[in-house]
Amino acid sequence: MTHPEMARMLINERQRDLLRQAETSRVRRFARKQRKAQEARAHAVAVVPVPRIPDFVDGTFREDAETVPAARTAA
Repeated sequence: MTHPEMARMLINERQRDLLRQAETSRVRRFARKQRKAQEARAHAVAVVPVPRIPDFVDGTFREDAETVPAARTAA
């Protein structure tokens, strides 16, 4: 083999290796993104809604304070 042919073969081999490495990295990056998205969806579903806690003993909330319930009369 002549020198230019060997150099061309080595360059082609190096390019194949780099392309294979880039493809592997791309697949790994995609899998990592998918796993993170799946975990985020799992955590989003796990959120439990918390019921509101009344501000007053009679069960009313602060924004309802202007209206007096029928059981109470303003003195």
